[in-house]
Amino acid sequence: GIRYAWRRRRLAPLLAAEVAAQFDKLSAAISRLTHVDAHHHLHIHPLVFPIVCREAVKRQVAWIRVPTGDAREGRLVEWAVFGMLSRVNGRTARRHGLQTADRVHGLSRSGRIDEAYLLDLLPRLRPGWKELFVHPDDDTAHGRQELQAVVSPRVRDRIESLGIALTGYGPARDGRPAGLQGATS
Repeated sequence: GIRYAWRRRRLAPLLAAEVAAQFDKLSAAISRLTHVDAHHHLHIHPLVFPIVCREAVKRQVAWIRVPTGDAREGRLVEWAVFGMLSRVNGRTARRHGLQTADRVHGLSRSGRIDEAYLLDLLPRLRPGWKELFVHPDDDTAHGRQELQAVVSPRVRDRIESLGIALTGYGPARDGRPAGLQGATS
């Protein structure tokens, strides 16, 4: 990422071509793109983010992840960097007409999210659009732990008791992104 800043003039056109090529490849494989995120959040780099926003808008993508840190989850440096970039990138996303979650939870706990974490998190959520960053799967111990957490009956009961509406980035029946329908959390 630091090299991107140092070599901005030379790399910007190359990055733009690469981002466009990745969007093209994904668009060919999926009928409708719903949101943008990137491995290790590389898309939030100040040089890359505006390029990604432009390409997302060209393809009528409605949402982009702008990660935020959570000081309660540890990793103070990560929280500070994500916090700074989230302010800048949030403004950039809005200028492009892209929607963002109010908050992204679980970033610093990736691979360690469990039922206890979710039961603690849910009552602290404030109204608005929130994203939970998890990687559930059946192939790894961490993935199985996160899968068990997100399908936990205790977690589901807590969600229902708090009146939290679960939704996703895909379009709703009326064609609008599901998150624009007033989900509370």
